[in-house]
Amino acid sequence: TNATPVNLSAYPNVQLTFQHNFRWWNDTRIVRISPDNGVTWVELDVITDDAGYSYPAQSSNNPHMSVYDISSVAGGMSEVLVQFYYNDNDIWAWYWAVDDIAISELPDNSIVSSDEVMGGWWIGYQTVGGLGQDYTFNPMSQAAANPYAFESVLRNGGIATQDITMHVEVTEDATATNVFSSTSNVLTLAAGEQDTVAANTTFSPMTGGLYNIAIWSEADSAGDGSVYTYSDTASKVTIITDYIYGKDYNSEDGYWRIGRSDGGLEISSTYDIYADADLYSVDAHISDWSVP
Repeated sequence: TNATPVNLSAYPNVQLTFQHNFRWWNDTRIVRISPDNGVTWVELDVITDDAGYSYPAQSSNNPHMSVYDISSVAGGMSEVLVQFYYNDNDIWAWYWAVDDIAISELPDNSIVSSDEVMGGWWIGYQTVGGLGQDYTFNPMSQAAANPYAFESVLRNGGIATQDITMHVEVTEDATATNVFSSTSNVLTLAAGEQDTVAANTTFSPMTGGLYNIAIWSEADSAGDGSVYTYSDTASKVTIITDYIYGKDYNSEDGYWRIGRSDGGLEISSTYDIYADADLYSVDAHISDWSVP
């Protein structure tokens, strides 16, 4: 907890930002805010949930960036404290490194794009069927029957109401040429609001090979007509194959223990079939340090 309270009485709209890195093992990380010099505390988030890490021994990206709108708790208050709470829960744990902590005014115009997908996970699955998963190896027959559907979650991180549009561009890696562009409908969001959007058209690749995908969003302030803000750009890669179907990049990065002293476990993966296909094999990687 910071030793000296921060005076935010002149700032009604504020955000807390920081960088951090951790390796999760059943330990707890929580960010708390006190508006009254420690008399009361408001819990902002359990960091493991915020970062999307859900199983033991999983490392965060480095750094993981976190931004919280703390206006409702700390805006206009004269004695604000920030607390980073860590508990190993009596289980062997790793660490939590936090850096570059700042409290700043919310900008008038700021947009955040997150959870970008190319398989229709948020919206498209409702009409196409299946789960709308992202496939990094995608057989041409499946891609033709279920074209790529681009979506994202957009949040207004500023004070002003903003009209936000998602943009998508697909480039064929072999020729470095743009083969697809699309946008979403305009989404009007008030401060702090978020919603999902989808590109208005889907992408059906004509040839096999590697494709690079860029997804970002642009906003103007409530239809003023001038672009004020761009989100960060998310980059994705997919490979159109003759027959290989996969959701990784042919890399055995990461693992899960499926045989433990407390009982056997099973692990599986799902593949949506949109065009009839003959299944000849399933590939699975077993680490070389596994014990039969």
